[in-house]
Amino acid sequence: MCVLAVLALGTAACGKSKKSSSSSGDTTTTAATAAAQVTKGDKSSFYLAATPQTNDGKSVKIDEAVFTGTKGWVAIHSDAGGAPGPVIGVSKILDAGTANDVVVTLDKPLTATAKVFPMLHLEDNNNTTYDFPNGDAPAKVGADVVVLPIEITVG
Repeated sequence: MCVLAVLALGTAACGKSKKSSSSSGDTTTTAATAAAQVTKGDKSSFYLAATPQTNDGKSVKIDEAVFTGTKGWVAIHSDAGGAPGPVIGVSKILDAGTANDVVVTLDKPLTATAKVFPMLHLEDNNNTTYDFPNGDAPAKVGADVVVLPIEITVG
C-alpha cells in the first residue's frame, strides 16, 4: 500500500498525467496541473474538452470540439444557478471533424470570475447561421447534451 502511494506521488511530481474518469467516462483530470481538463461526449460522434482558465474575460478557449458527420458551433452559455443559461458567445461555424484550440469571443466580457458552460450545437438547417433557440439544437450523445462547466478566472 505504501509503495503504491509513493509511486503515485512520484508520478505526479515528475509531471506525468494521471487520468481518472467518472462512471460515465466523461471527466478527465491531469494530476500535474492545477486546472483539470473536463470532457463530455464521445469522440466517435460529438465530444467537447475544455480546461478552466485565467484570462481577460473576453474569450473562452476550447481545447477540442468534435462534430462527426455535420458542421456545428461551440456556444458559451452563462451560469444560471449551476445550469446553462443564456448564450454569451458563439464560435465561428466549425466543419465536421475535430477542431482544436477553438477561441470563442464573448459578446460582453466577464468582469469577475465566473462559471460558463460550453455546449456543442449542430447546424441543422444548412443556412450556416447560428439560430439557437429556434434551430441549431444542442448536440447529444444518447440522451446527454454535450455541455460542461468550466471556471473562467478574470485576471
